[in-house]
Amino acid sequence: MQQSFDDVRRQIRIALIAIVVILPVGIVGFMVLENRNFLDALWLTITTLTTIGYGDIVAKTEVGRIFTLMLIIFGLGTFAFAAQAAVALLVSPTLREIRQKRRAAKAISKLANHYIVCGSGELVTKTVDSLFESAQARKLHQETELYQPLDTVLDNLLGDDDEGNYVKLRKLIRQAYLACANLILRRQSILDVVVVVTTDHDYANELRDNGLLVIEGDPTQDET
Repeated sequence: MQQSFDDVRRQIRIALIAIVVILPVGIVGFMVLENRNFLDALWLTITTLTTIGYGDIVAKTEVGRIFTLMLIIFGLGTFAFAAQAAVALLVSPTLREIRQKRRAAKAISKLANHYIVCGSGELVTKTVDSLFESAQARKLHQETELYQPLDTVLDNLLGDDDEGNYVKLRKLIRQAYLACANLILRRQSILDVVVVVTTDHDYANELRDNGLLVIEGDPTQDET
């Protein structure tokens, strides 16, 4: 079962607290058990926790070595726990939804001469589907126009595409060409000037995943 966003945040807080506790414990432990000064104790603690182990400063007493082993075990366990929680947070659907909402809010604030579709239901679904179809058709048309000069050059260099000359190489070149073009060109579609306002949370997430700008809220309320 996927962890909740609150559970992951709690795990990260626990990991941070543990790291804050382990670091001074290690420093004090080496200062007391190994009779080290602060800088040497800090160096030994950091190299122990990160498992770098340069070997220039090491624990020499039996008690110090036992303490080092315990520090390694607890330190690695804490960092592994923190890493797992951080990864879970980064891939969390809730965090992804928050990022999508922020991007949408930023984009919506810059809109002018845009269209607003309110509500949910069959009529709204058909309207949105029609917008998606229109945007996809425009995208294909733009890509065809974009590829035309490239295809002419490739035909001259590699032979006619219809005869199956260097099909795989052509595909790779076209993909690279499109990727570069997308970085340079800003091709607007109808989806960039349409905002959907709906109270249906699941429907809103579905639309966001498809690149549509969405505001969750009651369209009859002024604050929305």
